[in-house]
Amino acid sequence: YRWSLDAAGLARLTSARESLSLRERMGLGYALASQLGAGTLSGDAVLQSLGGLTNDSHPRVVASSLSAIESVWEPLADDATRPALRQWLLRSLTPVYQRVGPSVKPGEDVQITRLRPSLLTWLGTEVRDPEVLALAKQQVPLVLESPDAIDPDLRSTFITLAAVDGDD
Repeated sequence: YRWSLDAAGLARLTSARESLSLRERMGLGYALASQLGAGTLSGDAVLQSLGGLTNDSHPRVVASSLSAIESVWEPLADDATRPALRQWLLRSLTPVYQRVGPSVKPGEDVQITRLRPSLLTWLGTEVRDPEVLALAKQQVPLVLESPDAIDPDLRSTFITLAAVDGDD
């Protein structure tokens, strides 16, 4: 089921997103990506709404917003827009990263554990966040020497991110 709103309706909906159910908040990101693809919403309107979803308190909403960002990234990102989009990603994802952290915590919700690799990948590959890239380079020797010491969901993420800048 797909639905659409004009920019004003979308602004009202996203400002009241706290009153939406988990399923409705998760679906909002996908609806935004669909509207961008259909040409019924501008990239600015989509990104403004997605930015709020990335900071949702529920990791499944954040994960769905990252999937929606992936859907809209290529149509929006080109040489002219990529620097501004990277800054938008940095502003949108840094609070989530600060909340989630770089490693699994004892008793952590499995949804957060599943979210972390995607979050690190966006921050490392598109934003080129120096903290995330340094963390990945720091963790690769441990991944190679004692793989069981690193969360299995993060091993390939760290290896991929450590190679982002080539042979440094």
